[in-house]
Amino acid sequence: MSQTKAQLIDLGTAVASSTPVNGPYVPASNTVAISTNSTERLRVDSSGRLLVGTTTPDGTANVFERNAPSSNSFVVRNSNTNNSVATLGIKIVYSSVTPNDTQAFLACVDSTAGRVILKNNGGIDNYQSNNVNLCDEREKKNIETLDSTWNCLKDWELKKFHYNEDADTDDKRYGVIAQQVAPHCPEVISDWVKQKAEDAVLDKDGNVITPAKEEIVRMGVKEQQMMWMSIKALQEAQIRIEQLEAEVAALKAQ
Repeated sequence: MSQTKAQLIDLGTAVASSTPVNGPYVPASNTVAISTNSTERLRVDSSGRLLVGTTTPDGTANVFERNAPSSNSFVVRNSNTNNSVATLGIKIVYSSVTPNDTQAFLACVDSTAGRVILKNNGGIDNYQSNNVNLCDEREKKNIETLDSTWNCLKDWELKKFHYNEDADTDDKRYGVIAQQVAPHCPEVISDWVKQKAEDAVLDKDGNVITPAKEEIVRMGVKEQQMMWMSIKALQEAQIRIEQLEAEVAALKAQ
């Protein structure tokens, strides 16, 4: 075999070595690693944890560590060229439990604090006043003045409720019911995919390992759009109030 090829290791007979070699090697008992230029780059340790860029695990978690802060970020690249097929990017799955709590699906932290945390219940924690939406006129087209939202907002019925997964003792949430809003303001209604369709997983004999899943779609609302509609209605209310104040002042002056 050429010296430029990765060295093959019989893990049944390999002897642990603390000296990295180019290609696979065994740095410790029941552990396998890969190194380049005599520097370890990746390791699967005796507990099955995958360590990339580090040899130190973080509890029971797999660890991907970027050692040089000034270097490029980690990249997850979607190489699918079939644009008709939707992909999920990074998918975090709890296959046997539904935590629906305030623990983290995804946590972005630095040496001081958690900066952005995506919770198991779908909530997002972050430092306030940092959210920014693109608003530059140079990036917009077909700009028009928003039509009156006065009558639309009058038909919104604000509710208090629990989601099905909430405990009856939880604080009730505030919001609307999409089915009630839809006839009056269909432009703020959107599909919300609760469960993505998945094909069944079969073994080599065609037996079902994991049953197929049907797509489950629910109704959602575009809350940010509703916020702007509410501001428009408030502006209309201000105009009406000022007009009434002027009329009252005129009547008092007679």
